[in-house]
Amino acid sequence: MIRFKLLLLTVVFLILSCDRGNYIDSGFREETKEEIVQITPEKPVRVELRKTTKGYTWVLRGEDVKKVIETDRALRRYMEETRTKKE
Repeated sequence: MIRFKLLLLTVVFLILSCDRGNYIDSGFREETKEEIVQITPEKPVRVELRKTTKGYTWVLRGEDVKKVIETDRALRRYMEETRTKKE
C-alpha cells in the first residue's frame, strides 16, 4: 500500500511538472528596453591672453555662460593678487 501511494504521488508530481512547462514557454516573453543615455563631455572655457602696452587682456570663449563668468572672475582675482604681491 505504501508503494502504491508513493508511485501515485510521483506520477502526480511528474504530470504537474510537465504541465507547468507548457505555461512557462507559451511564446510570451517580457522584453525590457534599456534607455541609452549619451553624455557629452564638457568643453572647457578657452582663454586667449593678449599683452597690450597697459597690461594683459583676455578673451573668453565657451558654451556654458556660467563657467565663462566664473573663469573671468577667477582671472580678475588672480590678476589683483599678483599685482598686490609685486607692490
